Amino acid sequence: DCEAILERMVQNGCKIIISTSIDFQDAVVLAAQKHTNVYFFQATGTQERANLASYMGRMYQMRYLAGIVAGKQSHSGQIGYVTTEAIPEVIRGIDAFTLGVRKANPDAKVYVKYTGAWSNDDAAKKTTEALLAACPKIDVLSMHIDTNGVLDVAARRGIYAIGCNTDQHEKYPKIFLTAPVWNWSIFYKEYVHAALNNKFEGGNYVVGADTGIVALTPLRLPHDAEMDRMLSMEQNRLVNGEFDVFYGPIRDYEGQLRVGEGESLSDKTLFQELDWYVEGVVLQ
Repeated sequence: DCEAILERMVQNGCKIIISTSIDFQDAVVLAAQKHTNVYFFQATGTQERANLASYMGRMYQMRYLAGIVAGKQSHSGQIGYVTTEAIPEVIRGIDAFTLGVRKANPDAKVYVKYTGAWSNDDAAKKTTEALLAACPKIDVLSMHIDTNGVLDVAARRGIYAIGCNTDQHEKYPKIFLTAPVWNWSIFYKEYVHAALNNKFEGGNYVVGADTGIVALTPLRLPHDAEMDRMLSMEQNRLVNGEFDVFYGPIRDYEGQLRVGEGESLSDKTLFQELDWYVEGVVLQ
């Protein structure tokens, strides 16, 4: 129904339209071509026109920092990761998280299991239980999924957990470590203001740690000073632009060198093509 709904919005007088799912992109592109006097914003998109801006954040940077937390917190060196489907966004997150885990704990492994669904609570719980049954030494769980099912299992089992997109410390005070989160208001304030003043520039915007649009929620559970030191150092390097997560050397989980010394993955590869896992990932 997206195409018809966009047309209705335009007919109702909307001059700025924000689309918050990549699923809507094809319809948004058609609407932008048809209605050149309307400004369109497309979250996680890849298309651009004079009146269309696509935008995405380098959330993988925060998943890398969350991986450092998990690696430092784990005593067994076995960390679980429950997510949805093997698309570049998800694989990018798994890889960045694992690189962070192994920065803190070089011998640790990240055990990944897919649910096949973004917001199915029962599927998330069953997948988490199956992962823990297969890997009973897992003592930290992470997630990239739109349900609390993973956190519910973690709380019941007494396993530390890293959330996704929201700070759930108050709901899970005994096990919640941190979460990568978005603050899109920073982006919207600047670019909607530009649209309102006829200074809109269509483009494909990718924003990172230096903007505050991607962030990590505060650590509230007891942790050692070394974790704070490492997190602060790595975050500063990301913010300053002297380092990014996918700088080489990086090997895949079969030992093949994928990113050489002095090289890095391009944004095209990261955001559109990534289909391999880094060393330390174990698929369940």
